[in-house]
Amino acid sequence: MQKPAVDAGDEAMGRAPGARAGWSRGQWYLWFFAALATALIVHRHVLHWQTDEAVQAASSRLELLGAALHTELARHETLPGILALEATLAAALAAPDDPAAVQAANVYLRRARALVDAEAVYLIDRSGVTIASSNAGQPDSFVGQNYAFRPYFVDAMRTGFGRFYAIGTTTGRPGYFLAAALEAAAAAQGALVVKVSLGEFERTLAAGPWPTLVLDENGVVILASRSDLRYRSLVPLSAAQRATMAATRQYDGKAITPMLSIPESTLAPAEARTSAARQLLGAGSTAVHRDLVKQPWQLASFVGASPGGAVAVVAAAFGFSMIMGMALLLHAIALRRARQRDLLEREDEIQRRIEAGTRKLQTQLEVQAQTEAMLRATTDSAVQAGKLTVLGQMSAGVSHELNQPLTAMRHFAEAGQMLIAAGDLDAADRNFGKIARLSEHMGQIVGHLRSHARKQPGEKTAISVAAVVDGALQLLQAGQNTAINVGVQVDPPDLTVLAQHVRVEQVLVNLLRNAMEASPADEGPCLQAWGDQSDAYIDVRDRGPGVKPEARDHLFEPFFTTKSRGQGLGLGLAVSKMITRELGGDLTAHEREGGGAVFRVRLPRVSAAPMAGPAVNRIATTHER
Repeated sequence: MQKPAVDAGDEAMGRAPGARAGWSRGQWYLWFFAALATALIVHRHVLHWQTDEAVQAASSRLELLGAALHTELARHETLPGILALEATLAAALAAPDDPAAVQAANVYLRRARALVDAEAVYLIDRSGVTIASSNAGQPDSFVGQNYAFRPYFVDAMRTGFGRFYAIGTTTGRPGYFLAAALEAAAAAQGALVVKVSLGEFERTLAAGPWPTLVLDENGVVILASRSDLRYRSLVPLSAAQRATMAATRQYDGKAITPMLSIPESTLAPAEARTSAARQLLGAGSTAVHRDLVKQPWQLASFVGASPGGAVAVVAAAFGFSMIMGMALLLHAIALRRARQRDLLEREDEIQRRIEAGTRKLQTQLEVQAQTEAMLRATTDSAVQAGKLTVLGQMSAGVSHELNQPLTAMRHFAEAGQMLIAAGDLDAADRNFGKIARLSEHMGQIVGHLRSHARKQPGEKTAISVAAVVDGALQLLQAGQNTAINVGVQVDPPDLTVLAQHVRVEQVLVNLLRNAMEASPADEGPCLQAWGDQSDAYIDVRDRGPGVKPEARDHLFEPFFTTKSRGQGLGLGLAVSKMITRELGGDLTAHEREGGGAVFRVRLPRVSAAPMAGPAVNRIATTHER
């Protein structure tokens, strides 16, 4: 058979020409590492792309937030100067001990606070003491409080305007303080302060996907999208910074803890922000920032590596799968081509093997036929030997059985002659009748022995269990000098099996003879037969010593016997089991409850009873000679 030529694609697929198997482990490793490298490259590029996208989005958002914060702060920048133009405020500063003037200033400031939506508006004299406030009369009133230490007051008194973000020392609430000086005779007499809350803007920060912060000129977080980041510094504060904060009480009651333990002098601001982002969000994170207009503050956003994490993993898995899928496809093509070549070669090999196997099978069939013929002959010989063994054991009893009727017949014949001579013909006729019955009885004994010894053909017929049992009992009785005592029960009386009469009879003779030898003198064996829908069962029970455990597995082996030497060849049970199996049944043994053994014969059951003899259905029947 012509074989296809090996094409050049074999080497490209990782297999040498003529290969009969798939890729080697080394080739699979190469493909695996190639797929892994592809996955890592794809993961890195997608992750970078996603991170860049996130940074761009964060930068754009910071631009918008910075503009919004600048607008919010600028909107309040002019409020102190405009509100300070009110004459009632100057009057209060001029006469701080005049209750009417102070009350007028309180009323004005209360109205002004509501109008400009500020948290508080209050008036401070040139010494820093608050003389009027929008929250005058309330528990947290600023009236009487001295704020001369606050930078917004110092700047307003020196330059005319001041601004400062701090936590209120009276209320404890943070806010953005704006102050404008009130002048009289070209000198500052006091300052009007407006406190603005930036809480609404801080809530806007929390709407973003990443931590967003507002840092003051010292790098302290004053506004944050996460409350746990508020009033923390990027790096440890210097001693001068801490002293200034303590003097101005900027973050009164708050412990400013650093995000990083590295001193600020060792890191540039950008590096500090990036390091803080990675410490907060993990490796691969970065930080973006924007400086606010007209404010020494910064807006910063920490962008983690997670936005592209899931997408990068999926893309990497896809890249890995693509490479491995390509490898599997090429491997499958290589295997298919190799298998095609193998198939072409194996067809010739299979053809040769078939021819050789056919010749070998023919030889084996011939040998098997010869073996089966020898086995059948051996089986028949073994069965026949078993029968003859039984007959040999019964020969002495049979001689005695025949001697008695022969002696009686001789006496009846001599008496008959004497009665004829005496003219008593009726008495002589009765003697001759007795002689006829005795000869008929002798014929039955000889007939049973002849039929038991004869080789039977292999055809199975429907036979009566009762008839077979009766025949077996007669054979056993013929071999005994005394009456045998066997309990028999066949239920139903017409129980019928598909078997061979003489072979079943041989099995029962073997089992009953063994049971009689094992049973005590005062209690003979018993035989019980019954059936179900498919099988008939014949149990032979005795009250002997039973079957020893060590002998149970060898009971049906040829030449195995528990009897004394010279009392048996060990063929009876082996032949009996072989007969039952050839008849489509089986022979088993088990312990009898209360002591003794039970041997059970199972044979195929038929529904109709043949005319093979009278039914036997009696219990504890004694057979006499």
